[in-house]
Amino acid sequence: MDDRNGLGPQAGYIGRITNDAREDEMEENMGQVNTMIGNLRNMALDMGSELENQNRQIDRINRKLRGITVKPIL
Repeated sequence: MDDRNGLGPQAGYIGRITNDAREDEMEENMGQVNTMIGNLRNMALDMGSELENQNRQIDRINRKLRGITVKPIL
């Protein structure tokens, strides 16, 4: 625990002053925000992985297309 009004790994998200229902609600809301941020982080990581996979596929397609000559249809 550090010196910031009881803030630490086990103390929660906010520094408690009045320890009332409003602080309980703020704590709960911060927990929900934290969960949403975690979900967004996971989605961003998944999207990054998918983009890397698709970029590799595009690179493979481009390498294959370099050797192809297209004859015009008359």
